[in-house]
Amino acid sequence: MITDNMLDLITQTDTRGIIQYVSPSNENILGYQLEDLLGKSVFDLVHPDDMDRTIATFSVGIQATTRERLEVRIRHAGGHYRWLEIIGRTLCDERGAVTGAIFGARDITERRLGEEALK
Repeated sequence: MITDNMLDLITQTDTRGIIQYVSPSNENILGYQLEDLLGKSVFDLVHPDDMDRTIATFSVGIQATTRERLEVRIRHAGGHYRWLEIIGRTLCDERGAVTGAIFGARDITERRLGEEALK
């Protein structure tokens, strides 16, 4: 019920970045139907200029139990990109083995556009 009513986006992936869960708020933020994303790679949505940084951050985060933060452009269902601030953490099973990751994301597009305009 909590994630169903959040304004932020929650995504759960496996260790390869394949989406296993995405909160319903995704539809408002990125415009995708839930079934359009389940089973897809999160990397398919990342802007090409942000890909290397995204893969590097994911790789570090999935091998550790640290919290990782990243600002990245993600493709909207309409084809344009939105800036998201993403904070992720690994998920582990009862033995402590990493099984995936969970991410919270907030749309920061307006903030980024304002910062760029000030520059």
